[in-house]
Amino acid sequence: MKKIQLFILFIVLIGVSACEKVIELNLGLKPNFMVLNTVIYPDSIISCQLTQSNQILETESYINIIDADCSLFIDDVEQEKGQYYNSGKYRFSPKAEVGQHIRVEVTHPNYTSIEAEGELPLQSKAGITSMEIKKSMYDYSYSSIKVMCALDDPSGDDFYRLVAWMPKIEYDFINDEIYFNVNNLQQCEIASKDPVLNGNTVPGNEDFTDMPPNIYGVFDDSFFNGSDYNLNFELYNYSDFSFLNGNEQEFISNIVIDVQKISKDLYLYYKSVDANLYYGESPFSEPVKIHYNVSGGAGIVGFATPNELKYRAK
Repeated sequence: MKKIQLFILFIVLIGVSACEKVIELNLGLKPNFMVLNTVIYPDSIISCQLTQSNQILETESYINIIDADCSLFIDDVEQEKGQYYNSGKYRFSPKAEVGQHIRVEVTHPNYTSIEAEGELPLQSKAGITSMEIKKSMYDYSYSSIKVMCALDDPSGDDFYRLVAWMPKIEYDFINDEIYFNVNNLQQCEIASKDPVLNGNTVPGNEDFTDMPPNIYGVFDDSFFNGSDYNLNFELYNYSDFSFLNGNEQEFISNIVIDVQKISKDLYLYYKSVDANLYYGESPFSEPVKIHYNVSGGAGIVGFATPNELKYRAK
């Protein structure tokens, strides 16, 4: 009986070895392509960064492309060739204006040609209605600046980004005192329960609460299209405001709120990066693809028109 079992095992092993098949791995990798990134502002020097994409098995973070032919077009009129200066960056001397159509074209003998285009949006219509220090009941160092900002939104689809700076809190070691420096502003964190800054969801009526934190402060006008809206938010820099000692209004009057109008592609790019960072490689969510608008390659050419505001108490 034992001999029969050994014989059957021997036959099975022969069958398994005879079925061995070599499968060639074909990942179908595409050739490297050019990646173009820039955000263009009105009345500012236009600068863009050009790098090479990486294959999944390549170890280098990115490779700068230093010898490309970059052309700038404003309202379909070619302006000049971009001048390379460092770290894959090219600079153009002409400055664009609000409402102008801008196109960037890049060619290189080793890559597919790429291009991207868009228009500088009109400046937002906004004003700061109120601004006050909100003291925390539990940790005074986590006090915040409560802000209400009035928006006058035109009809049509518009996209915004909210950025804020406040005077930097510094310490004078010689005189052993804390003070704020109005000549040294630092960007501060923005937090809000306002629906527009939270995916247009009304508190208490969310379909789900697991959503990216909106670290770039972007929003669209689908919640208030073509009408006025009071946007509420708070500013944090994790400072103890108790040192102000009666100088609260001076401190507040030097806070800068920038209500930017941005292009749709830039809005979608910020949203996708935010989601990508938030979900990461979680096994419970699908991979988030970073939005791009560069044809023939990848990257983002975005457009933003600032509107920097300061609060003046009545």
